Amino acid sequence: MEPLQSMDVVFYFVTDWDRAKKFYGETLGLREVYSTDEGGWAEYDTNTPVRLAIHRTQPGQAVTKGGATAIFTVANADEAKADLEKRGVNFDGKIREIPGIMRLGTFLDPDGNKIQIYQNLSKGS
Repeated sequence: MEPLQSMDVVFYFVTDWDRAKKFYGETLGLREVYSTDEGGWAEYDTNTPVRLAIHRTQPGQAVTKGGATAIFTVANADEAKADLEKRGVNFDGKIREIPGIMRLGTFLDPDGNKIQIYQNLSKGS
């Protein structure tokens, strides 16, 4: 039997609890499914079995950038990018494409954590 069964949650440490909750809930439009201000933990529905969570740092705790990357599937990368930009999200450039495979856009949350949007171009999907 394999020890790992499935992925449950991907989480990021955040330095500003209220700013992060606003970004994930309002700016990105993710539905909060659990939150505890006392524990500094919030989980968001991603329309998949995997939830995205944020975890408040302790005073003086630094956030290490460049860890995990959350990737969200979108129907159309250009439309999703335009919609998110209207909400104040700044992408790191143009949508990149691997012809016939995928289109990918990258942006950062307020703490510098990497998030991507992904459009599948493969014919089998």
